[in-house]
Amino acid sequence: MTRLWYLFGEALTSFRRNVLVVSAAILAVFISLALAFSALVFNELVNLNTIRWQQGNHIIVWLQDDLGPIAHTDLLGQILAYDEVKSADYFNKAQAYQEFQEMFADNPAILDEVDPNVLPASIRIELTDVDLYESV
Repeated sequence: MTRLWYLFGEALTSFRRNVLVVSAAILAVFISLALAFSALVFNELVNLNTIRWQQGNHIIVWLQDDLGPIAHTDLLGQILAYDEVKSADYFNKAQAYQEFQEMFADNPAILDEVDPNVLPASIRIELTDVDLYESV
């Protein structure tokens, strides 16, 4: 047991003598953890967007809240008139919030913070060929 106390005592003495090295080591660990965390977040974002892309949502048009139902229907008809469009679906605020709840089901802190009225309505467009997205 005395050897263990001697070891800790010498370690603390070394820390006091080399404050710069200790602070550099702590900073290096902090930076490496921050980089690892950001890589995990980036990976999650890529996975979510890849899943959405594979499900056929090639273009998402976010709509303003002040548009009426007639404007939504007219816009949806104009989008479906394009030859490049395979299908287009209207998602209202309730559907957007339901999708948000499914996406973040494992993170209740985010679900508690988001008001359902904040999420906009949208039109999800699936193209016949993904390379034709610029013409739409």
